Amino acid sequence: KDLMPNNATHMVPLNIGTIQDYIDMGRLILPAPSDPPLTIKDLMHAGMVKSNSIRHGIKLLGKGNERLRSKVRIDVSRASKGAIEAV
Repeated sequence: KDLMPNNATHMVPLNIGTIQDYIDMGRLILPAPSDPPLTIKDLMHAGMVKSNSIRHGIKLLGKGNERLRSKVRIDVSRASKGAIEAV
């Protein structure tokens, strides 16, 4: 049985550690400080998420925040408290 309420939005989860992994692999290029932050479109181009899976947005989660070494500016739909503190 589905435990989510009927009116809940199903967002694609994305962990901070995964972002650092893609940066380390060279698949996600961080913008310069004067450029706009990373967007959902940038994450799709890097292959982190598929366009057909994003209906209600992306929620940034804090798992893997101990691996985060890069200063990341990112624009997502929602973020957990741990993810906000890490970024």
